[in-house]
Amino acid sequence: MHPASPRTEKLWQLRNATLAYAVEQVSSSSLPYKIVIGDFNSTPWSANFKYFQKNTLLKNSAEGFGYIASWSYSTANQLISMLSSAYIDHCLVSDSFTVLNKQYQTVQGSDHLLLLTELAVESPLQKDLHYAKKL
Repeated sequence: MHPASPRTEKLWQLRNATLAYAVEQVSSSSLPYKIVIGDFNSTPWSANFKYFQKNTLLKNSAEGFGYIASWSYSTANQLISMLSSAYIDHCLVSDSFTVLNKQYQTVQGSDHLLLLTELAVESPLQKDLHYAKKL
């Protein structure tokens, strides 16, 4: 998912409408395994992100892995990078997933970090965890 960047009032409304539409789609799905990944153009502390998470019942895969400032990443130094970056790239998953690990990598030519999320799923037939593909 990549809703509009809220640089103007119209784009702000478009971003919010896109998030609301995604909430409808995810919350009406009966699939047991749900993943929403992307540049949400929204921090996890914003009202729209909180609304999205609450109404889709998805968990933020970054919980417990610290602050991941993923956009406008700078290699100048760690403090400048943290202060000048925003946490807007997310991976939200249903409870049927266990988050095993979360890492990030720089991508040459991008102002976003690549977020690697390692997940496991519980098989309905077997009660042990099987690794899912890295996302």
